[in-house]
Amino acid sequence: MNTDMHSHYYGRGLMAHLATRSHRPRLARDESGRQWLHTPTTELPFLDHHMDMDERVAFLDRLGLQRQMLTFPGALGADALPIAESGPLVAAYNDELAEIIAGSGGRFVGLAGLPLADMDRAAAELGRARRTLGLLGAILPANYFLSGDEAVALEPVLRQADQDGGHIMIHPGLRADQELSVPKFADHHQHRASTIALQTALSHVMVTLMFGDLTERFPNISFQVINLGGTLPYLLERMDEVSRLRTPDDPLPSSRARRVYVDSASLGPRALELAVRTYGADRIMLGSDFPIFTGDGPRRAVEEAAIGDDDKRRILSGTATAIIDRLA
Repeated sequence: MNTDMHSHYYGRGLMAHLATRSHRPRLARDESGRQWLHTPTTELPFLDHHMDMDERVAFLDRLGLQRQMLTFPGALGADALPIAESGPLVAAYNDELAEIIAGSGGRFVGLAGLPLADMDRAAAELGRARRTLGLLGAILPANYFLSGDEAVALEPVLRQADQDGGHIMIHPGLRADQELSVPKFADHHQHRASTIALQTALSHVMVTLMFGDLTERFPNISFQVINLGGTLPYLLERMDEVSRLRTPDDPLPSSRARRVYVDSASLGPRALELAVRTYGADRIMLGSDFPIFTGDGPRRAVEEAAIGDDDKRRILSGTATAIIDRLA
C-alpha cells in the first residue's frame, strides 16, 4: 500500500478550543472573516481541507496513495500548554483521532499527541494510545531532541514507548518549559525561518539520535525525523572528513545514519536521490505534510528521482509497511 507517513489532522474539538483562546496557539478570524491559525512561529490560513476528510481522501486518490498516517498537529504547540489545559484537550483529540482511524477501513493510521507539561501523564497517555486506542505511537517536538541533555526530560515517555513498542515522529515544536515567542529575522523571514532555521534544527535532532544512546536504549522505538533529516544528507560527507581528521579512531558519522527513519515531506527529487545514498531507501518514507502542502510534489519527487524502481517501491510503501505491520 503506497503510504503517506507525514500528515496532520487538526481535529474538530482541538480547533473549537483554540478558537476560544486569546493568545497563541489560537484560531481567529480577520476583518474579512478569513480564519487564521496563530502558531508559536507563524500565521497560516485555516481552510476547509484542514479537517474535511473527503478532501483528504481526494488528495490521497489523486496522488495514488492507499494509506496515510494522521498525526497530532505538533507545530501548533497545544501539547506544550499547561497541563490543566493540555491534558484533557490532548486526550479528547486522541479519542477523536482513534475513532476516525477505526472507521477508515485501514485507510488511516495515527500518532497521538501528548500533554508534555507532565511527563508521567504524557507517558500514561501514550500507553492508552497504544493499548486502548490502537494508535501507533506519538509525535514529539524537535526541541526536546536538540541535545542529549534536553532529551532526558522525555525519559518516562520513551520508556513507555519502548515497553509497548511504538513509533515516534520528531517534528518542529516547542518544549513545555519554553516561552512562546515568534522568531523574527531582519529580512527574508519566510526563507530563513521556514526552511533554513527549520532544517538546521532537524539536523541537530539527527546528531542527537545518531551519536547519543537513545536508539540503543530504546530498541523497540522507531524514530522518524521529518524532511529527510534536515540538511544531514548534504553535510554528512563533511562530517566524515572532519571525523577522519580529528577523531580517526571513532566510527565514521555515515556509519550511524541508519539509526533513524526519515520522510520526504516538502523535499524534491534531487534531495531524495542524495537521501537514498545517505540512509538507504529502506529508511525513507513518503511524506506530504498535508494539509499544509496540497500539491503533487511528493509523488513527483519519487517519480523524477534518479533512483531504481526497487528503491521507489521502498519509499512509497515498503519502509512504511514494515513499521506499521510491526506495530499493528
